[in-house]
Amino acid sequence: MTSHNTAVPDQSTNPPEEDTFRLRRDEAGAVWLRRGNRETKVNLHLCFPWSAPGRYLSLRDEDRNELALIPDSSKLDDESRAVLETMADDSRFVFTVTGIESADADFELRVWVVRTRQGERRFQTKLDDWPRPLPDGSLLIRDIAGDLYRVADPHDLDAASRNILWAFMD
Repeated sequence: MTSHNTAVPDQSTNPPEEDTFRLRRDEAGAVWLRRGNRETKVNLHLCFPWSAPGRYLSLRDEDRNELALIPDSSKLDDESRAVLETMADDSRFVFTVTGIESADADFELRVWVVRTRQGERRFQTKLDDWPRPLPDGSLLIRDIAGDLYRVADPHDLDAASRNILWAFMD
């Protein structure tokens, strides 16, 4: 499959003909940027505004040199976009949820009150944003600010917390 991903290259290290690239994750979880025949291990640096999580994403090598600035991740091919979304999820601060006090609708938002390892937190999600199941059986909730709340094992929550959570599951 041919990719036509475009990014704003760092002109000091990338000639203009290398504007197309692909991302892949290896078995160890490292992410690689492929341009032409060259692959470079990269890390993600989230740029402002954080209110636009899929925009202005900087891919940097191990020396923190920017290899690509992605103005809009929706323009990437499906595989590269999925890799990038996983990288973004991994790079944000993640709160570990140990209990759920409430999850109530308020206008166009849902207001969550949860217990985390870091203390009690109150956050908001869009009404149509649901907890996302992850391959390891945990659940991920993303608030409107982009912070992540992870329920490591929903079955380990107390009964009241499970009842609140199950209302939002398929």
